[in-house]
Amino acid sequence: MMSKARPIDGSQQSDRCLKELQQVITHHNLTPRLDIIYIGSNSSSKCYIDHKRKKADKIGIQTALHSFPAEATPEEVYSQIAACNADEEVDGIIVQLPVPEKFETQKLINAVKPEKDVDGLHPVNFGHLLSGSEPLFYPPTPKGIMDLLEETEVEFQGAVAAIVGMGRLVGKPLSQMLLAEEATVLCLHEETVELAEMTRQADILVTGAGVAGLIGSKEIKEGAVVIDAGINRLDCKLVGDVNYEEAEKKASWITPVPGGVGPMTVACLLSNTVEACQRKL
Repeated sequence: MMSKARPIDGSQQSDRCLKELQQVITHHNLTPRLDIIYIGSNSSSKCYIDHKRKKADKIGIQTALHSFPAEATPEEVYSQIAACNADEEVDGIIVQLPVPEKFETQKLINAVKPEKDVDGLHPVNFGHLLSGSEPLFYPPTPKGIMDLLEETEVEFQGAVAAIVGMGRLVGKPLSQMLLAEEATVLCLHEETVELAEMTRQADILVTGAGVAGLIGSKEIKEGAVVIDAGINRLDCKLVGDVNYEEAEKKASWITPVPGGVGPMTVACLLSNTVEACQRKL
């Protein structure tokens, strides 16, 4: 019987990354700035924004929040994005997702200049990723996941990696990043027939489906590395897609929620912002 899985401390790794970014900012006398487009009144989004801005301020990245009510017209939002695109002081722009239904998510993302698309979701950046060439920016969550996996020293080449949840923020870009490392990638979702049979093949199991308790012990191969990128609120608590108590009995490494993928997402977003600022020098 295996001992309990080792936790992958995303908070600790994020702190190291942010400290390094602060040193870069100070050493090069940079003034990076991140502008955030926020539409509506999603309470979770507001919490995420506040957290990003707090971390940014701590290391010397300026932020500007452009808030719009859900009743705002698309033209008003596009006009603000255009202004941020034109402002030379703005290095990075993100559209906080999700947005109200009347807005077309992809059109909003497309409106951001690729050189300021620090979320890595513009078709130019995403297209480079899909084609196997290097984008200007990798999406923060998949980049953070790859950094966490490297901490475990797992061998990507030849490994079977299963991703449950193929959304634009995690699954789709991560699948390409793992393929580039010569892993065998299984692209799955919550409706996959015989999901447990598929996930039990995985040396690396990543989930970002947004379904609490989706992954338990029967879905995990003995000794697998488990990365939980799911975010769910259950009984007033923040939980992932993985039943942690069950999973830690079979996995070799596992990320907690909170304190795993989330902090690394923020660190990688801010790293992209600093990189965008450096490119102007």
